Amino acid sequence: MIFKNMTKFKLVAAFLVTVVSPAVPAAAQQAESPDLLFVMDASNSMWGQIDGVSKSEIARSAFRELVADLPDDTRAGVMAYGHRRKADCGDVETLVPVSALNRETLIESVEALKPRGKTPITESLRAAADLLSKSGGATRLVLISDGIETCGGDPCELAATLAGSGIDLKAHVIGFDIPSKADQAKLACIAHLTGGTYWNARDAEGLTGALKETVAAEAGEPQTISVELVAADKLTGQHLQDPVSWIVSRVEDETVVSSGLFGGTVEVQLAPGRYSVTATLSEKSGRAAFDVGTGGTSQTVFLDGTLPVAAIMPEVAEAQATSTIKVAFEGPNDEADFLRLVTPDGNRLEQDIWVSVREGSPALLPLPGDAGDYRIMPDIQ
Repeated sequence: MIFKNMTKFKLVAAFLVTVVSPAVPAAAQQAESPDLLFVMDASNSMWGQIDGVSKSEIARSAFRELVADLPDDTRAGVMAYGHRRKADCGDVETLVPVSALNRETLIESVEALKPRGKTPITESLRAAADLLSKSGGATRLVLISDGIETCGGDPCELAATLAGSGIDLKAHVIGFDIPSKADQAKLACIAHLTGGTYWNARDAEGLTGALKETVAAEAGEPQTISVELVAADKLTGQHLQDPVSWIVSRVEDETVVSSGLFGGTVEVQLAPGRYSVTATLSEKSGRAAFDVGTGGTSQTVFLDGTLPVAAIMPEVAEAQATSTIKVAFEGPNDEADFLRLVTPDGNRLEQDIWVSVREGSPALLPLPGDAGDYRIMPDIQ
């Protein structure tokens, strides 16, 4: 197996965005539980393992536990994607229409899923919204995905359209084993733009907990503080009026908490805690960390045109499939950075393969089972 490697990279910081999460007015809260539609990821990447167990099996187990605890008066259904055909971006299917709770039917529909195909998140979101719009009442979509859109769609754009359509649809999204904040943002925007919540689940316990939180009774909106984020040029100090892209994440667990907003100055609503913010505009980027207390605050992020530079050096140019290789690297070494295996033209593998750099150089990169040419790329947050 040959691994072609670009020895030096000049990278713009990962695509980052932030949004104000729409508040749900008290009058809009429903006395009765909203209809639930679970959208399950059955793409090929769900064969990936965490602690020796496939992500597919972890998801099935978490779903079984969730369904067992659903209230008897719950109306719920299941939709899935990627479970029938390998390369079909139209492989989206309603397995169980939203209806009176039948625990056995719900569980059996998920137990039968076999990961095979791609990740058509946009098409799944469109199909789910169409299905739920017919209910005439409050609806809640719960999407689980271990990766970003792979069929060319723009789920963030569709989520914004749905948010303005008048449909009473709130989408909760669980990113499962997604290390990159940039990738998280491409999923989190679905939740943030529709008034839902995004969770970043790293393991079986995290996925089980996140699933339970998505269907927990809403006792009211959490306390949030208004935070103003301002982009400025590092050289001149002048505030930027351009469409700067932002990302805000919690420092504690690196979960993206806002996404989908552009501008030189933006306002976000954040719960008290410590956060990391990164702003990107073309080839300029900057980052800062700040605390949110009990009062409003403002944070300025200075952008400059100096792009991170990284050099990576594989120990060997050829290796056996399914083995591991040592990859030395120099350059940025943030705990959130990692190395990723991609196709020769830089596209993601269907089953994402990466290794964190937090343990130092050299890193041990696992290799896929399919022989061929690959590249190793740094992913700098």
